[in-house]
Amino acid sequence: MESKARVFEELPCGVLEFDERGKVTHANEFLCDCLGYSREEICARTFDDLLTISSRIFHQTHFFPLLKLQGEAREIYLTLRAKDERAVPVLTNARLVKNGATALIICAFMPLKERAKYEEEILAARRKAEDALKNNSELQESRRELSRRLAELDGQIASVDRRNEELRRFGEIVSHDLSEPLRKIGAFADLVASECGGTLNREGLVALERLNAACDRMAELLSILKEYLWLDAEPENPGPVDLNEVVREAAQRLQEFVALSAEPLPTIRGCRHQLTTMFNLLFRSVAARRLADKIKVRIRGAVMEENSFRKLPGKYNYVETVQITIEDDGVGFAIEKGESLFQLIRKSKAAQPHPDLAICKKVVDNHRGEISLRSPTDRGAVFTISLPVNGERESMEGGVNPG
Repeated sequence: MESKARVFEELPCGVLEFDERGKVTHANEFLCDCLGYSREEICARTFDDLLTISSRIFHQTHFFPLLKLQGEAREIYLTLRAKDERAVPVLTNARLVKNGATALIICAFMPLKERAKYEEEILAARRKAEDALKNNSELQESRRELSRRLAELDGQIASVDRRNEELRRFGEIVSHDLSEPLRKIGAFADLVASECGGTLNREGLVALERLNAACDRMAELLSILKEYLWLDAEPENPGPVDLNEVVREAAQRLQEFVALSAEPLPTIRGCRHQLTTMFNLLFRSVAARRLADKIKVRIRGAVMEENSFRKLPGKYNYVETVQITIEDDGVGFAIEKGESLFQLIRKSKAAQPHPDLAICKKVVDNHRGEISLRSPTDRGAVFTISLPVNGERESMEGGVNPG
């Protein structure tokens, strides 16, 4: 008997004995150590006192009735409550043993210390799998949406290409095929003036002058249109462009009329010939508005981060851009409300056209930039040009020296 009792005490699991009223009659040392009670403290309690609230309800509604009905229960999950209120999950096997009129319940508890960790790992793995499935579903939906958008984009590009080709052909017709009839109209008008000028009355001479003026205006418009269309008809491979050199060359062409002071500008990736044309036309526009022998022009440049998406809301892609400010003290522009001076041909008959500015805007558009103009007073104008750097920003040392 003593050897059996010793084995009972040395079992590698918790053993508890209680009667049908729940009164604990015996507990081995393993269980005492696991719960932090002495043997006397455990034996002074009931089985319900050693259970958490949820396990106590389960014991009263399922565990104990099962023992009464079948005489045993196997692999029942319960949670014991230690002396320090710790929850101790255990796997329980129990048997109802009758000794005459007395019935005792013997329970063997196998602590499941790693169960909570395993459950957390299982739940974490499940959440990870659900997130992966969700992300995969979102990815598939994104791919379908991307394919749909690419199909739309391809159709739009094809439509734009067709329209551009039609506009190119129309531009060729307007700028080339109309030049010869216009030249003949002007020649015949000159012939009429030279041969019949003496026989024409005043109204005829006025009509002839208006005809010549209309021919000159048409020739000017055709020349502007031809130069405007050339920017797209003659594609240029982009490359590194030192804006200091471009500004210097433009200033030297008009150094008789322009006094330039300029801060250093960066090297950007662009079409050198187009950018040279733009600065030449800007300086020509500035020089045409001078009040004295020379007009003072100041150029400032700053590199900053700007969002390349201008039309799509909620889309962001910040790229380096150089913001160039050209300020002069010449005659200001008379800008009416809602009017743009960068239109190729202005609708208002009273408005003075500025085809050079329209070509400048075309160059800026070709470089995916922006240009604006403000004339704060009757004297002076400020052009602001933003151009993407598109690559490594070069050194801004040296500046612009017009010579």
